[in-house]
Amino acid sequence: PIVDLSAARHMPGIPWADTEDRAISQLAAEHFLDRGFEHLAYCGDPGFAWSNSRRDHFRSFAEAAECSFHECQLIHRHEAGYQWDRVRRALVSWLNKLPRPVAIMACNDYPGQLLLDVCRSLSIAVPEEVAVLGVDDDRLICELCEPQMSSVIPDTYRTGYEAAELLERMMNHEQVDSSARLVTQPLGVRLRESTDTIA
Repeated sequence: PIVDLSAARHMPGIPWADTEDRAISQLAAEHFLDRGFEHLAYCGDPGFAWSNSRRDHFRSFAEAAECSFHECQLIHRHEAGYQWDRVRRALVSWLNKLPRPVAIMACNDYPGQLLLDVCRSLSIAVPEEVAVLGVDDDRLICELCEPQMSSVIPDTYRTGYEAAELLERMMNHEQVDSSARLVTQPLGVRLRESTDTIA
């Protein structure tokens, strides 16, 4: 018996549990729209289906609000030949082309941290010129960023609980839909310095 919690690439025929990508993107869009941003952007990792899903939903919310939408797809960090210098150059080029002020949703906290590092090296004011929002609320990453990074908070405890409950049913030989998908709703946005502004 197995339940997939990886969130990377879901294997067919195995039930899986994750946080709902549309709800994550909606929270991010509303967070930025409430702050008056008219230019929204997304920084993602094309190697992950969940990143592409979050991008598509975030773009839909941006377009529905009649905001401009921009995106940057990072080099997938698990690819052979991945180099931070290449990623940094791509981010520098992208950030220099974006309209200001702009609000950027990162697919998770890791690229959000990279964006903040590049902004600092380019002397771009965060959050006044570029606001950055991560996903996962990884306190170690978010609170070590300069400035500290706001992030969408997933309900990881609920996701784990529901996955364990499903696994128990499977171990008790209950019939379970092999394509079952357990999705939990995110808890909200943890406001920190990187988005604490009004555009």
